[in-house]
Amino acid sequence: SSNGSSGSKYGSPIWANVVTHRPRQILNMLELGCSVLYNDIDTAWIKPVFAALDRYGRHDLMLPDDNKHTKGKRSHYLCTCLMYFRPTTNNRALLLGWAEKCKGETKNQFAFNTALSALQGKIDYVVLPETQ
Repeated sequence: SSNGSSGSKYGSPIWANVVTHRPRQILNMLELGCSVLYNDIDTAWIKPVFAALDRYGRHDLMLPDDNKHTKGKRSHYLCTCLMYFRPTTNNRALLLGWAEKCKGETKNQFAFNTALSALQGKIDYVVLPETQ
């Protein structure tokens, strides 16, 4: 299209470059000792987010489940739309693995879940409920 939006559609090369670069950007911040809250641009907060996250205690990683059929059980398909990382050694390993699994891909969520599964038992993470 004349406004250039056709190149940035879901799954396009431009889209793929943005979403598969995410683990490297988060890793850069963790290496500076920062905790990182990432959420997709289409998220709106109606309450203070850190107060809501604090209710779940201190974990390496917090993120929601993307499988609507688990009904409270832990899923193996977690969502990369909202993630809160603390600067831990295990999270650094997760992000490096995620970045590696993203190479040549157009989406990042499956790569993330594969990288997380490879570190199962090493990362202390909590699955956030769908609603707050």
